[in-house]
Amino acid sequence: MLGLRQEILPPSGVEFAKCMRLTHSTLNSNSRQKVVCNLVVARNNYLRIFEVVEEQGGASGNAEGSASEPVPGEMEMDSHGDGFINVTELRTAVRAPPHTVLKLYLIREHRIYGIVTGLDQVQTMATTEDGLDRLLISFRDAKIALMEWSDVVYDLVTVSIHTYERSTQVNTNTNPHFRSLLRVDPLYRCAALLLPLGGLALLPFYQTQAELDILDQEQNVTSFAKEAPYSPSFVLDLPADVDNRIKQVVDIAFLPGFNNPTLAVLYKSEFTSTGYVQCLQYI
Repeated sequence: MLGLRQEILPPSGVEFAKCMRLTHSTLNSNSRQKVVCNLVVARNNYLRIFEVVEEQGGASGNAEGSASEPVPGEMEMDSHGDGFINVTELRTAVRAPPHTVLKLYLIREHRIYGIVTGLDQVQTMATTEDGLDRLLISFRDAKIALMEWSDVVYDLVTVSIHTYERSTQVNTNTNPHFRSLLRVDPLYRCAALLLPLGGLALLPFYQTQAELDILDQEQNVTSFAKEAPYSPSFVLDLPADVDNRIKQVVDIAFLPGFNNPTLAVLYKSEFTSTGYVQCLQYI
């Protein structure tokens, strides 16, 4: 028997959102509008890319609440009644700045293959050439996709896909409600994906030409390895390689201000369970 599934309505709402410089401006060079950034939102398998544009919302009235324009040279008695003031200069000095509004314009939308569990931005060596950020997407089936915008196809293109489905932590996972976490170093030096059972997948990125020059000194380095914006990823077993007290990872976060990528791990030293509460009271 063949089962069929048809999606009638796309997922509504937003679960993940990220502001970044993903695309070039779609406005004309002489336009009075201003592109602030791009907004990337996702929910389940639905991904949308917006352009945030700042537009003039019309000039506001003066500070005194009068909608009429002052007449040049207009004079008015001051509050004390013993002198005159120039109303034109006064109203011009206290006039409020023009009112602006932010609007969203949809650029592209996609139904992608996989359930999104995280969005973030990264900057590679190519960012210094085009000034654009790269989009990093994590999926529920332990995958990371590095995407970038292409003006040729006017759409996102895949730079690389990194899969950790065959890792020991994923194959032996028995928790169906596990949610992976995607984190990126503040200086975009590497990305981390939390795997089940304390596994941590790390994906380093090249930032300078000096890092690529080191590859030239090594042997058996392919040309693709020199052109890729990242070095080979690896999986770190936190309980075995870091601390055996790590039983359940709650959250991870990269710390700013360090010379090397530094990760803070919030964890539990014991597995939690409703039926385990009474046992802990006697320990």
